[in-house]
Amino acid sequence: MSNQNSVTSTPKPMEPMKKVVFNSNHLYSGAIAGVLSRTLTAPLERIKILNQIEPLLDNGTKYNKIIPAFKTILKEEGFKGLFKGNGTNVLKAAPQSAIRFYTYEAYKKMTADQNGNVSIPNKIWAGASAGVTSVVFTYPLEVIKTRLSIQIETHNNTHQPLSNNSLWNRSKILSNTKLIYREDGFLGFFRGLSAGILNIAPFAALNFTFYEIIKEKTSLFIHNPPFYLSSIYGALAGTMSMTILYPLDVVKRRIMLQNHYQNTVKYRNFLDAIIKIIRNEGVLALYSGIKPAYLKVIPTVSINFLCYEGALELFKDKK
Repeated sequence: MSNQNSVTSTPKPMEPMKKVVFNSNHLYSGAIAGVLSRTLTAPLERIKILNQIEPLLDNGTKYNKIIPAFKTILKEEGFKGLFKGNGTNVLKAAPQSAIRFYTYEAYKKMTADQNGNVSIPNKIWAGASAGVTSVVFTYPLEVIKTRLSIQIETHNNTHQPLSNNSLWNRSKILSNTKLIYREDGFLGFFRGLSAGILNIAPFAALNFTFYEIIKEKTSLFIHNPPFYLSSIYGALAGTMSMTILYPLDVVKRRIMLQNHYQNTVKYRNFLDAIIKIIRNEGVLALYSGIKPAYLKVIPTVSINFLCYEGALELFKDKK
């Protein structure tokens, strides 16, 4: 009896904590994917942003159609005008993509069961968390990139000022960084961050989840599908995600740039911006720039996942 009691009273050893090993290949692959995808789609990104904030520019409707917008930029600014702001675009895309892919895999591993399976709710959480992590660390570059991309200049180096401050026309990253700090202080680099988080968190959540679902369903019919099919998965996932969430991006841009064009704040907060845009411009204004955005998101997300999976395969082969 005493022996039985001694056995039953023996404390059960604690299960060791699940060791999560982070693979740096996800970090490197994400950075490569970010640089390539953003550079190849930079012209569409600039047209999309100009279209979104066109009501603030007082330049008519120069950028509301894709082909005319291309012609306008080429005529007034030359070929380089299509890539204005791409320096900061790449500087932002590389770390943001690297952080997003790396932390997504890390968050998934944290929530995986003993067999390594991750439920759909946990994938959604991992995607959202990865998106938030990446945007918080890189948001100041997003602000600088956006301001650079909307500057307008002509071939003879004359400028169409967007404000009374002539310093605004300088396209150098350092000059614009100093100007943002001078106009709005340190918080100016995080203007619109709440809208940015509301934008990226659901997009990353949906994008990663849609991508993995499509990938998993495809693997049921194709054994060991080649990595280049990831471009199709990414295009489908990105298109579905953007259709659902695009209005948030429009509102984010408006809030981010409003102080630059007007002496008084037009939108008090995110909800106020949505209400005023719908009231003054109609519901379709929340989808302004959606066509170039579609043309951008399909190749961007497609190339992003393709380069990411391709880089992972390359690093895997070198082991």
